[in-house]
Amino acid sequence: SYDIQKIPMACYGSKPAEFLRDQPSGTLPAAVLNGRVLGSSDGIIAQVLDLPDGPGAVCDIDARDDPRCRMLLDLERQHFSAWLRWLTGGETNKQIFVRTLDAVENALAQSKDGPFFLGNRFSFIDLMYAPFLERMAASLAYFKGFIVKGPTPYLSTLSQMDTNLHAYQRYPHLNKWFLAMEQRPSYVATLSDFYTHAHDLPVQLGGCVRLESQQADAIRADIDKNAWRHGILPKYEPLTPTHIHGTLPRLEAAARLARNGPAVARFAARGISMPGFPPVRAELADPNANANESILPTIDALLRLIVIRLRTDAPPDKKDTIISEWLATSAQAKERTAAQDAVKCLSYLRDRVGVPRDMSQPAAFALRAECNSIIDLISS
Repeated sequence: SYDIQKIPMACYGSKPAEFLRDQPSGTLPAAVLNGRVLGSSDGIIAQVLDLPDGPGAVCDIDARDDPRCRMLLDLERQHFSAWLRWLTGGETNKQIFVRTLDAVENALAQSKDGPFFLGNRFSFIDLMYAPFLERMAASLAYFKGFIVKGPTPYLSTLSQMDTNLHAYQRYPHLNKWFLAMEQRPSYVATLSDFYTHAHDLPVQLGGCVRLESQQADAIRADIDKNAWRHGILPKYEPLTPTHIHGTLPRLEAAARLARNGPAVARFAARGISMPGFPPVRAELADPNANANESILPTIDALLRLIVIRLRTDAPPDKKDTIISEWLATSAQAKERTAAQDAVKCLSYLRDRVGVPRDMSQPAAFALRAECNSIIDLISS
């Protein structure tokens, strides 16, 4: 058995004193195993694999016996470094990155009997690559206009196929690896979305350099706002398998919102309060801010309506009628200042829905779209 404790990175606030007692450097991740503090992903994985009752004892995930293991892990470090240099630097670093990405593609192509780095054998090598390949696909699309992850064949819209097909054609084995990983529920449960990565990486890395181009601008607009509408799917971000489950993402969003409604209302009410002190480096994080108490009744009512919209099977025009009737009879909503404050609070909440911290990718799209629908109705 094990316990998980969530510790903020330095850019999001202070670390608890009890954590710093175990890990004075404050670096993450960290694990305490048999009384020993481990402070690196590699070290943690190696120790866990060596446990008598660990994952290496119950499944074939430990690939240290494979002669390709060391080469593949070295390539992962080379590719990680090349990605960071291009993402945080100028375009002179692009060619080095492309060469290492081609090497990753070629390594996957050598696995003739399956989509993973060791063919049909899913191993900790795939786990080592996963977080950085996921972040690479999101960040390079957003900051560089460089598409790595192609369309999801069983879910994509025609616009996605037209826009992203060249990525699948250039990196077919890498895209097959992405698809195979997304068939694993444990991986999907930890999968983030492009928006979350695009806005958490700059502060974590000390800044990312944007390429100013027509394609990069279009991708940024799609990731930031354009896809958060009813009936509109993202043009550049591949969809996850959970999108095929119809109303389930909407029900997930409704459940997450309803389960912690009062706290979410207070969080959203920060949208019209003063910034917290001391501030933190992350633009979208403000752990020291306080809720504006005066707006709480309005925000609570609007969040309840968002839950209704997420759960109802009524067509959109019927749901809009429900909201319009509420707005017409709400004394607070009739006041223009209060309406504008409500828009600020819902926008504040919408822009801070994190994946997977708060909910899955498709559920986040559903919640952001409902926030936008309410904002449009209030603003009209």
